[in-house]
Amino acid sequence: MDAGADAVINHHQHCFSGYEIYKGKPICYGLGNFCFDMPKYRSNGLWDKGYLAKLTFDEGQITLSRMPYSQCDEELRVRLLEESAFDEKFSELNAIISDEVQLLTSYQNLVAKEQKKMLTLMNVFGNKIFDKLYKMGYLGRLYKKNRLYVAKDLLTCESHYDILKKSMDNLVEEA
Repeated sequence: MDAGADAVINHHQHCFSGYEIYKGKPICYGLGNFCFDMPKYRSNGLWDKGYLAKLTFDEGQITLSRMPYSQCDEELRVRLLEESAFDEKFSELNAIISDEVQLLTSYQNLVAKEQKKMLTLMNVFGNKIFDKLYKMGYLGRLYKKNRLYVAKDLLTCESHYDILKKSMDNLVEEA
């Protein structure tokens, strides 16, 4: 916005987030999955919901309309919901976004919740046995290809990397 953008729309993370109007221009912090079918996440209220951001440009004014949807619940499909479907959740998320203390606390709680999972996914062992296996060229054979993709995702996805980095910072401080 300060650099001249008319809108900022984030659409990577799997769950929708809040939005704000900054200097008259919309910032959407996450639209959620559009069509991401994983049976274990169907109907969980997080990965199966999202919204489309409809931007209207009229005489220098930008208007944001939300089009909430549900996806991949009982079957593989996307269906629109009433615009007010997420009003309560948006109010909650937007209150957190607008309050730096709440935002930092929410972030710290997320890191604490995800830290063990993230470090487990990265297989951070750091002991002599695994160091030796790595140097001998065996470590790659211990990993399944899908685990390598997970590790790559943790390092290349900004959201995952940020949690992983903060988790590592926490462990260093505790050591």
